[in-house]
Amino acid sequence: MGHYRPMRFPCLVTSVLFAAGCGTTHASEPGSPSPAEDASPHADAAIDAPADSHQEAQADAQQESTDAGPSALHLLFIGNSYTYVNDLPSMLASIAATAGKPPLITTAEVTQGGATLGVHWSNGEAQTQINSHQFTHVVLQGQSWEPIAGYTEFMSFGEQFENLIVDAGAKPTLFVTWARAPGDPTYAKASTIDYMFSPGQMQDELTSAYDDLAKQTPGTLLSCAGEAFRRSHELFPSIVLHQDDFSHPTVAGTYLAACTFYVALTGQSVPAQSDVPAGLTAQDAEHLRDIALIGSDCADVKPKGAVVWGDSAQTMQFPNADGTFPFASPFEYGTAGMPVPHYFVLTNVGPGAAGLADGGTLSAPFVWAAGAAFPGGTGAVSLEGASYEFCSATLDPGKSCAIGVSYTGASTATSVVTVSFAGSYWPAIARELHGTSTTRAALTISEDPGWVGCSDATCFPASFWAGSTLNLVVSNRGAMPTTGISVGTPLDAPFLWGPVGGPGTFPGGTGTGTVGGQSYAYCEKQALALGEQCMITLSFADPGDGGSSFATSANLAYSDASGPVSPNANRQIKGDVAHPWPPP
Repeated sequence: MGHYRPMRFPCLVTSVLFAAGCGTTHASEPGSPSPAEDASPHADAAIDAPADSHQEAQADAQQESTDAGPSALHLLFIGNSYTYVNDLPSMLASIAATAGKPPLITTAEVTQGGATLGVHWSNGEAQTQINSHQFTHVVLQGQSWEPIAGYTEFMSFGEQFENLIVDAGAKPTLFVTWARAPGDPTYAKASTIDYMFSPGQMQDELTSAYDDLAKQTPGTLLSCAGEAFRRSHELFPSIVLHQDDFSHPTVAGTYLAACTFYVALTGQSVPAQSDVPAGLTAQDAEHLRDIALIGSDCADVKPKGAVVWGDSAQTMQFPNADGTFPFASPFEYGTAGMPVPHYFVLTNVGPGAAGLADGGTLSAPFVWAAGAAFPGGTGAVSLEGASYEFCSATLDPGKSCAIGVSYTGASTATSVVTVSFAGSYWPAIARELHGTSTTRAALTISEDPGWVGCSDATCFPASFWAGSTLNLVVSNRGAMPTTGISVGTPLDAPFLWGPVGGPGTFPGGTGTGTVGGQSYAYCEKQALALGEQCMITLSFADPGDGGSSFATSANLAYSDASGPVSPNANRQIKGDVAHPWPPP
């Protein structure tokens, strides 16, 4: 069950001020939604001000307002450890008590470690307190991931609470929480929250969700603590707002949240004379009070795009924490004497749309494919069995598109292709490209259709299992036709050309066959024209000698008008005796 902390007034009346020994320990429950805010008791922190100064400020304020009318606000906080760590409600009440002017603020709370709004609704204590007291404001604070990972439930239970609060005569007030700090495992590539790359993205989604909830009930107030955190990180990065767990607030973080609440509730800046927590310098406190002027002004924050890329939507490369991409080496076009196109797939895995544009870094001998400008093609292109439209100026959330870049083969060179973004969590992505020029014929062997497929330099060995066949594409990407093609190094046993039980002769078949859904003629003729492709087939049978896997190479010798070409075309092969997937 949640812990209810009753209404607190300045210490002159009851127990809001920590210096007067007014702290309370909060019970927490394990098993809260992952990652939980907290699962252990937390004691209140201390405010750095003597009790008599609070009494003075209280008396001054009472001169202006001797009753609990419009000059007093009564708040109920419903939340978890983001509320009770460092005792945010008491810190807010203390700021108001020492401000030297109305309003006074009294606070009560129903809190439970890691609790979502749904958990609080199920417990029932929050509803009891809302209906039992005359609060002016009831503050709703969801679990840190709830507005993102549990958006539907967050909206549903939030609206139920808002309706109850309005019926009780109070104003719903939403505690817009902060994103996890950089370094949190949330932002790792293996995150359990899909595609959460940065604190900026997390904050956008949190703020947007709270704004959505506010718009469900007219008159709902936002307290933009999370946006204040973001602004403080940008302007004053030396002020540490998160604890070492990357999640809970430091005293400075709670002070910033309390100041933001004060501005949101009163429409006034936080007076410099008001209480400042122990351990916080006067300069840092001043900076945080300035940041807190954001108050309730964080509506209509728009989540951005997050565009990643790969050779298909299934082979995406995700960024490092700093937004750079972890490419250890250039994309290798290999050897060519003719234009060789390759297509990259861009996928927007972020919550908002992103604008796309040519980053302007591509240089000869690399050009946008099809003789065109960015994105290097029109219509659609088929890649690994899927069709992708070429990119346009905008990429919507969850959508993929293709760009095409050709290596002309005019010279051996390195270049960079860059796609710039607007409305994205990083400004651009870039990939270094490399190609080696030749004036001779140049054969490649790959299990992929197209002109740039897997090679020994870029992929693991081509693999298949006993009793099946492996079809490979042979491509002449050079500057001259071949005059002869033959087996170079023979296949190692138990591999053979063609299907098991066949004649075992190169190229493993006659007529035509398919690779990756595309049709190719078998490599039966000696002359393979510039830009021409053909196919070969291999297989193997289990020799029954107890071996589980075998290796060989498909190795082809070839020549052109200038004589034999070196080195031979080669593709490493691996054969597994057992089918790598379980039976259906």
